[in-house]
Amino acid sequence: MYINKKTRLFFDLFAHRRLFKELCQFSPHIIHSHLKVTNYLIKYKLYNKKTKWIHTHHTDVSSEIYLFRKLIMKYLYAKHLILPICVSKAVKESFLETFKLTNIDIKVIYNGINIDEFYYSRKEMNNDRLIITHVGRFAKVKNHRYLIKEFAKFFRTHQMTHLNLIGEGKEREKIQKLVNSYGLQNVVTFYNSNVDVFQILKKSDIFVLSSFYEGNSLSILEAMASGCVVLASDVGGNGEIIENGVNGYLFKLRPNRLFEKLVYLNNRRALIFSLSQNNNYKVQEYSINKMKLAYEEVYIDYE
Repeated sequence: MYINKKTRLFFDLFAHRRLFKELCQFSPHIIHSHLKVTNYLIKYKLYNKKTKWIHTHHTDVSSEIYLFRKLIMKYLYAKHLILPICVSKAVKESFLETFKLTNIDIKVIYNGINIDEFYYSRKEMNNDRLIITHVGRFAKVKNHRYLIKEFAKFFRTHQMTHLNLIGEGKEREKIQKLVNSYGLQNVVTFYNSNVDVFQILKKSDIFVLSSFYEGNSLSILEAMASGCVVLASDVGGNGEIIENGVNGYLFKLRPNRLFEKLVYLNNRRALIFSLSQNNNYKVQEYSINKMKLAYEEVYIDYE
């Protein structure tokens, strides 16, 4: 069920009334919510206490919950009125740190993707231009500025390279200006979200994610299925997916750390090919069917 909010304010009364009416008519056994929809479910939960409520946290819990909502959700969790699910161990840790609760059951269920939609196995190593791709909305948390600055250093000494940036958002125009200021407009291509991401990933050697935080990145999983070697910031749940030297590398968000990883891989094309093959194998752990079965088990046990 999709809540079509008409306002950016904390609460949309119209959406609340519509959702409450729909839930009363449908009378679900279980409600599974995501993101900030909890504000709209409290009334129904009090009205129909038999309905079970599950909520999935996808990112750093402290960053998505402000004080008033934190107090409400802490009460609901403490009274076991909501079953929390986290998409990684890192998100679970942020949950515990935010709510300071110890007497509740917290499930960890990793995100899954339709692997067949993105699967691509490389047949030979690439000795031509090093193609680097980033997929993600243009928001401050994605930290595009760091990526551009590190790529600019890399391009100064390695001109046979290209960077693809896929996504949209408020920060896009600022990042375009930054790219131009470094004189990179001919080696950085911006794509909208409606582009065929798979066609770009299958032609890419390296996938880079320089976010300040990630819970369990779908973009990383899609890149793994496409055979890209992943370079990801050492934050959140990235370290639960990426094993250094096995299917990619983690880097600290400090000057030169990403630049050094790019140089290292550029000089080892056979290693890129090997890590690519490893990703084709490792991504099988994150299939959408495996995620579905995990959620089905929760639903059956919880009901």
